Amino acid sequence: MSGIIKRLFLALAVFFTAGVLYSAPAAAQANRTWVSGVGDDLNPCSRTAPCKTFAGAISKTAAGGEINCLDPAGFGAVTVTKSITIDCEDTQGAILAAGTTGVIVNGANVDVVLRGISINAGPAAGLGVNGVRMLQGRSLLLDQVIISNFSAAAPNGNAVLINPSSGTMTVTINDSVLTNNLNGGVLVAPTGAATVNLVINRSQIIRNVAGVTLNSGGFATALTLSVVDSTVSGGNDPLASGVVAKTASGTFTGSVTNSRIVNNGTFGLRITGGTLFVGGNTISGNGTGVNVGGGSMTTFGNNLLNGNAVNGTFTTTVSPS
Repeated sequence: MSGIIKRLFLALAVFFTAGVLYSAPAAAQANRTWVSGVGDDLNPCSRTAPCKTFAGAISKTAAGGEINCLDPAGFGAVTVTKSITIDCEDTQGAILAAGTTGVIVNGANVDVVLRGISINAGPAAGLGVNGVRMLQGRSLLLDQVIISNFSAAAPNGNAVLINPSSGTMTVTINDSVLTNNLNGGVLVAPTGAATVNLVINRSQIIRNVAGVTLNSGGFATALTLSVVDSTVSGGNDPLASGVVAKTASGTFTGSVTNSRIVNNGTFGLRITGGTLFVGGNTISGNGTGVNVGGGSMTTFGNNLLNGNAVNGTFTTTVSPS
């Protein structure tokens, strides 16, 4: 009898161990996952068995991991609450965000990278809310991203909306195109005492009613801006403005260098507080080229400020050195 009991316990032990080993992989998250237009979100999101949507893949991707696109397809809107890279650089993945926001970043201290993605609201008016919205997080990098056709009513209708209530975040936009959005290309509008650092490199922000706007909104914010080698143009829209910093409260420090601020129907560059340094730019074809409603707009003396209905004047000139 004792032999039978021993064999029974051995069989149970083997069964239990096998069950644990079998169930473990189902709960694991991969460091890298894949999506495909012919995938299925019931798949494990591996290269040979990809998922169909970003939302399906992100739930199976470990924090700090990466989602890649196998083909140029539409992969749906996604909310990001952990550090992640979504990289479709060689395949140009897409998000059609009709009636919603393409990507929402809302996780404490997360670092998010979006690369090689087209985010489009579709052709019908009033459908898209925002292309990308960042509510909280440590950093967001948009690299080779195209965002277009978002037309919801203000304060929405932006390619990129940055509106944290607290904390410090850095948003960097490299080699991207933000175009044909009803409200703005980039709107920084914190809802509390937050710190936002915005960096724009080699990008085209064109045919939006507002190009780049930073608005403290009466909160004790700390806002910084760097625009380099970029174009901000309203496409002759009579309501359009290029780069505007509204800082009745809080602090603002920024620079616009080696860029084209052209064909904005209202203002090319405008600040109402803080300090903006301007150098090596073409500021032309605007309603008012430069406008200082408060603070100081300092030129390095090497800007082309001409051909505006009203050119305006800088407050200070300093040597580039």
